Amino acid sequence: MRPWRSLDVEQLRSELLASPLCQIDSWPSDIDEMAALYDSVLTSILDRLVPLRTIVRRPRPSDPWFDRDCRQSKRVTRRLERAYDWHGFCCRG
Repeated sequence: MRPWRSLDVEQLRSELLASPLCQIDSWPSDIDEMAALYDSVLTSILDRLVPLRTIVRRPRPSDPWFDRDCRQSKRVTRRLERAYDWHGFCCRG
């Protein structure tokens, strides 16, 4: 995983602008080569700005009372929370 919260967007923007991706003269003519260039440049930049970290996730057994109805209720609640957060984000004055 990458620690996305620590990404400096301005630094990412400046690195992208200085990269071959923003210099049309250096673009390959083959679409497969262009995709490879895109992948390698972005991976290289992200490795410098937000290096990959290994995390260990240990599975935890679910509680016996957390059944299908609980999962469905939780899913609906999370969806409504996201909709509310998005609406609040978009409609702030």
